[in-house]
Amino acid sequence: MALIGIDEVSLREFGRWPWNREVHGDFLQLIGRVKPSVVAWDILFIESAPEDAHLAKGMISGGASVILGAMRSEEGDGIKPADEAAKRSRLEPLKRVDGDRTRMPSSPTMMLPSGTLSQIAAMGFVDTPPGPDGVRRAAPLVVRIGEEVYPTLSLRSLMEYWRAKP
Repeated sequence: MALIGIDEVSLREFGRWPWNREVHGDFLQLIGRVKPSVVAWDILFIESAPEDAHLAKGMISGGASVILGAMRSEEGDGIKPADEAAKRSRLEPLKRVDGDRTRMPSSPTMMLPSGTLSQIAAMGFVDTPPGPDGVRRAAPLVVRIGEEVYPTLSLRSLMEYWRAKP
């Protein structure tokens, strides 16, 4: 397992954030040479960009299961699970969830990766709700969008690694 972060050295080398998506696509093609089983991005690609095709090519050619970040939409102005964009995506709710769903972080809508990216990559939610004092201390394993329950990035990464179905 390897964790690759974006740090000051990265910013000096590749410039200010956000980087052109070609950088991410090139990275996927490069890392594909070592044959990782899963590559998860704790980055939101929710707005379309001209370089999405290059990023998508990197996702496909790398050979790994790629997971992109999704996020709950606090304002409720995002996509609902029944919307066409959600249906066309690879977003998959967990099939069997027992217990008290009211304690899960929830929202009526979500933000998904743009266009074809959401059709190629698996998705995991990356938002972490703040506690009563505004500090984020816990990362949930699941979130609720409407009545559906979805895995977060960490859980989805494990599911992809173990090839576990929702």
